Amino acid sequence: MKIVFDTKSLLEASHYRGFLFHLYKANKDLNSQFSYAFLAKQCQFGSKSFIKEVIDGKKNLSLESSRKITQGLAFPNTWADYFSNLVLIDSKVSLQDSLKIQKELDRLKVRLAEKIKSETTNTRNAGLNSSALFQMSQWPHVYAALGSEKSGASLQEITSRTGIDSLPAEAILEFLEKEKMVLKKDRRYFALQNTAFFADLGKSALFKKYFLQSLQSVYKKASQDFGSSDSLFYTMSYSVNSNKLPKFRIDLAELLDKYTSDVEDPNGNRVAVLNCGMHLL
Repeated sequence: MKIVFDTKSLLEASHYRGFLFHLYKANKDLNSQFSYAFLAKQCQFGSKSFIKEVIDGKKNLSLESSRKITQGLAFPNTWADYFSNLVLIDSKVSLQDSLKIQKELDRLKVRLAEKIKSETTNTRNAGLNSSALFQMSQWPHVYAALGSEKSGASLQEITSRTGIDSLPAEAILEFLEKEKMVLKKDRRYFALQNTAFFADLGKSALFKKYFLQSLQSVYKKASQDFGSSDSLFYTMSYSVNSNKLPKFRIDLAELLDKYTSDVEDPNGNRVAVLNCGMHLL
């Protein structure tokens, strides 16, 4: 029985009890066979009513119990982190730790909320489905150099961060502006869509062409400065159960998404490019 995550209702819950209630309700509405007994069995709890008692405030969740839930119900990584932090912030932690946990919850909430936008917004389809956009192989680099949502970036800042000449950078910006992906105001450019909106491009033939071009640039970069401390070139072969590869793919994508979110500085002075591929032999 696949667990459904109703992002909107789950993010409205300020406590792990409310989170579990909305998770249960959304799945019960979709499948009458979904029950507390089923949850207890999946999460390996001895009591069939344990989760109900948690929701009702009769019992509390420990971090160990929260891990049983996230693992037993196969929470995607971002949801697992979010739920674990909801449990952690309710435990006896210092004020300093509580502030750190709340900051992480806020970050995860933004990432999860962006997925709602990516599923519902129509504006993304115009530019991202255009072959003209993907003929501009450097457009993601320009987009990444647009600065924060409030400050935006000037053309000079964009060219400095990317190393792209002003003429091709301007051409890319004009196209992004036309497709309503970028707003120009007072000689500064502002992103109108978050990079998370591009997560589903793996199914796009246009993105396939761009990805192959990007791999060629990685080859060129590795040939030039393989030992550079500013670059990482990594490959690994390992044995897996091929039936689990679809889940591994999702887990890896979410880990990469979390990593780039953690290290990203919208007003940084350079743009870094991360390419990743995983496949069966």
